[in-house]
Amino acid sequence: MFNKPFNEITIKDIENLLFTRKERENNYLEYKEKLGNSDRDKREFLKDVSGIANASGGFLVVGVKEHKQSGLPVNICGIEKTIGNQKIDEWINNVLIANLDERIQYNLKIFEFKNKDEKIVLLLYIPESPKKPHMITFQGKNNYYVRHNTSVNPATQSEVKEMFEYSKKIISTLEEFLRIRNLYDEHDKYFGINENSIKLHNEIHNIKTRELPFILYSFIPKYLDQNRINTTSQDFFEWLEMNKTGFEPASKSEIFYFNKYQKIIKLNGITFPNTLNNAEQLEKQSYLNYFEILNNGFLESGISSEIIYSRNIKENPPIEKTFVHLSRTIGYAWMLINFAKLFYEKNGYYDEVIFQLSVVNVKSFTLAGFVEKWAEPFGFSFGNPPFCSHDKFKIIEKFMVNEISQESIKDMIMDLASKFSHAFGESRIKCFDEAGNFNKHFSGWHRS
Repeated sequence: MFNKPFNEITIKDIENLLFTRKERENNYLEYKEKLGNSDRDKREFLKDVSGIANASGGFLVVGVKEHKQSGLPVNICGIEKTIGNQKIDEWINNVLIANLDERIQYNLKIFEFKNKDEKIVLLLYIPESPKKPHMITFQGKNNYYVRHNTSVNPATQSEVKEMFEYSKKIISTLEEFLRIRNLYDEHDKYFGINENSIKLHNEIHNIKTRELPFILYSFIPKYLDQNRINTTSQDFFEWLEMNKTGFEPASKSEIFYFNKYQKIIKLNGITFPNTLNNAEQLEKQSYLNYFEILNNGFLESGISSEIIYSRNIKENPPIEKTFVHLSRTIGYAWMLINFAKLFYEKNGYYDEVIFQLSVVNVKSFTLAGFVEKWAEPFGFSFGNPPFCSHDKFKIIEKFMVNEISQESIKDMIMDLASKFSHAFGESRIKCFDEAGNFNKHFSGWHRS
């Protein structure tokens, strides 16, 4: 409708929609003159929002008067900033949470008009819901609605059945995708193996017939769409170039190796490998790391030698131990989550994303890479440090793109670090100090 990410829409875009393009109401656009606190007004608002979510998604513009017959916008009338004693955004959130079965995800922008007596115009984007059908439960009356063209009508029995089947298909599609990517079952012998991860390089790979140890950082939109992104467009390349750095906790480090001349283009996406040399045949090379983006919005980065390494302990005789760098593992996840939020907002996806950390072939490995207060497990004086009793494991964190904040990202990182540490037999999160400060030495890690 606006051909840009929701968070970039401005009041000029609204005015262009109304007065230049003169866009009439349709399957994906509804104008609403006002909101009110009466039971009738609440029910109408619930019908509009649930009807759009139960159909194909769309925009609701509140504070615009439309022509009843033609559906064309007439003028901007605006609405008040509050309803009752509540701010308008709080009122909307409370009404939707209290009166819909299955919460609806939406995005909201408020535009002020100085020449409209301080009134505002609301823009709501309601995506097609992977959890439909959404039922209105207002005043104990349960009803399903769906938008047809320019009107919202009670859903028929067959439509309700189709919506349930649609939601069921979303889940099965997601599970099937994870199985194809070997990300579903950590007990499977092929867990984590894909055409990129098998090329990751680590010098300890062939020591004592060890299998290649590696970690995958995967971001999976719950609602997969094969045509979500054009991964080979010039605009997308330019966006990647501008956003390969700038993410906490190492804002000067690149989160992936971006070289527009060194890439692997496939039917379903693109891979940026960081190869050990610049030989022409990339598919035959070993990777220090890789970053993959699929057209359906799936992101994945694989890494091995930069965070998993061996070291000879000075004992008699010397003992070789293999370590996983805790701060680099968690710090890189932190950077990627910050990038993912920006990435999905740019591509108009605001729903649930599954972040999965897949850890492969690390049994008996020991954690290292701590904050200064914690002694590193190097040398005889440390004794026998805890180690990982799992060969393979995964950690899952979920977040809503339109709700995640810097505070919630840090909470997610703390939970991730805790679970990761526990997998290696460590109860304390040694990449943070008591004040919650992350290991400052991580900022020195440059992947380019």
